[in-house]
Amino acid sequence: WRRKELKRHQRKRNQILRQYKHFNILSLLLPSIETRIGKLQEEISEIDILKAGKYWREHGEKSPGFLSR
Repeated sequence: WRRKELKRHQRKRNQILRQYKHFNILSLLLPSIETRIGKLQEEISEIDILKAGKYWREHGEKSPGFLSR
């Protein structure tokens, strides 16, 4: 559901960028959408990191960053 929500917010942002050309209007509308997009991207990346770590542990592998140390 996060990825769907992210795409929806990105569509909304792109729609606003196409519809409004005046900087003052954009500066009012964009920050709230940008923060929501940022939070969703952060959550998605955290979940992906956890999934990747779980996969590595299940297959008995070590992280390349750990091996290079």
